[in-house]
Amino acid sequence: MSNYVQTTFFGPKDSLPPTNPAKTIFGAAYDVEFGNIASAISSKFDAAYVAATPILFNAGTSTAPGISFSGQSGAGIYLAGSTLGFSTVGGPGAMTIDGTTGQVTIPGSASNLTPLVIGGISLAGILAVNLSNTSNTSTTRAQLSVSGFTTQGRFIALPPGTAVPLLSGGPTGGQVILDTPNALPLLFGTNQTLRGTISGAGNWTLAAATSGNTLTVTAASGSRAAQFTGAGASVAVGIASGTAFGLFIDNTASGVGTAALRIDVSATTGAQSASMTATNKPGAAAQTTPVAWIPINLDTLVRYIPAYA
Repeated sequence: MSNYVQTTFFGPKDSLPPTNPAKTIFGAAYDVEFGNIASAISSKFDAAYVAATPILFNAGTSTAPGISFSGQSGAGIYLAGSTLGFSTVGGPGAMTIDGTTGQVTIPGSASNLTPLVIGGISLAGILAVNLSNTSNTSTTRAQLSVSGFTTQGRFIALPPGTAVPLLSGGPTGGQVILDTPNALPLLFGTNQTLRGTISGAGNWTLAAATSGNTLTVTAASGSRAAQFTGAGASVAVGIASGTAFGLFIDNTASGVGTAALRIDVSATTGAQSASMTATNKPGAAAQTTPVAWIPINLDTLVRYIPAYA
């Protein structure tokens, strides 16, 4: 685009005497000036042209973008092949959008700041993030963080920009971490329904399943399905029930509710009498008869275990 540059200046001719040949204005001089004006106008974009025709810019490079800004020539937009790039002045690199695959590449930010911040936006599609990191230092291990909440954290990996140590009690090497930065619990759900909770103190709670078994554990060949270990005098396994029995093991061959083994919470007494001898019996030495009987349901039949004081 060119600007109008005047060739003939007509004002000075006014001061020349009538006999001076230079005072005469010839048509050719007008043709030159009008031609200069026409060239300048035709090289400019008018409003109608801009609205109907794409404006072409130089492709540029990442260090000298084709579209730039006054005073910031290193910042702007450039095109490398089919890849569109966005450059900043003094930044870690250019963000690019691959014109063939649509892949968006965001360079790592300086000072451990979060490279991508999404706030207050509802994503209509699927946000797929491919994170790769070979470093095992605490400050660079946090690759993805969802933060900014006050009372509820839907997902958080590790707080960004902070030197967070490895989780206590975990391996001393690399860790894949799902964590909260404070005492907020972790909640798990499906179908917009709560299925499980881990409290800030580490208490695990599974909500009742909508249908079927709430928890199914399958053992590998030669291994236990589950092992519970108590610390010191702690109880390894405690079974709480809202019914009259404390432990109920289903007979899976007969369906739910048919007991293969059932131990009631309360002992029972009966009208019959019984006595027996025992060696090394704990409790009162003179006690020779049971004070109560513990009912056990075995294969739908009730059996009793004597209980001594």
